[in-house]
Amino acid sequence: MASLGIALLVAVALIDALSGMAELRRVARLDRRYVIRSLAGIALFLAWVIGGVIVLLAVMTQLPPDTDQRLALSITLAFLGWVLYGTLLLLRSIPSQRPLPRWLLRFGWMDLGLVVGTVVASTLVTLMN
Repeated sequence: MASLGIALLVAVALIDALSGMAELRRVARLDRRYVIRSLAGIALFLAWVIGGVIVLLAVMTQLPPDTDQRLALSITLAFLGWVLYGTLLLLRSIPSQRPLPRWLLRFGWMDLGLVVGTVVASTLVTLMN
């Protein structure tokens, strides 16, 4: 069950990154700097997700076979928070044709909400009876 969740999360992250590449084709004005910065942002996002997968697999392989499913779900939720935070960082790093809202571009409540929400959700799942 946990490996299916991991596979789904990785698939969503890859689709998200590929949709960013598809956006490059739709943009009317593309200059070299725009394309390079966009591809660099997507590459960093993929590295972010792959780093999370490596840590996730390292943690999951160290768990004993009789581990409670709640712990596996908790770890998967933490990985989902990792991917969502990476998506937020991706939004901030790649160039955009339209200006993004200021609250999205600065470190603030969105970052803290993602981190706190991930920690709370993972903890609640682990503590559930």
